[in-house]
Amino acid sequence: MVKFTSSLENSEGFKVPIVNTYDNQQMVNKKLSEHLENILSECRSSEHLRKSQVKDLVNQANAVIKDYRNYKNIVQNEADQFEERILLIKSEVTKLIENME
Repeated sequence: MVKFTSSLENSEGFKVPIVNTYDNQQMVNKKLSEHLENILSECRSSEHLRKSQVKDLVNQANAVIKDYRNYKNIVQNEADQFEERILLIKSEVTKLIENME
């Protein structure tokens, strides 16, 4: 699958373990940054584009923004749930300590 995806024009495929490592984070950050920079660059150099090309570029830009916001919401929702659990853990630890005394 990775080989096939990488063979497509303007595509890259990666096989990434589910482990949250520094390298994985850097890869995701790098690819997202490159993608955003490419769209920004295309927007800035769009002086002589036909109307249909401008429309395609606008659609691409909107899709990138939408994808990023969806991803951010997914991550934020998880972070909110984890923060709630952390508060519950702190509360339970406090109760444990109080019961020991």
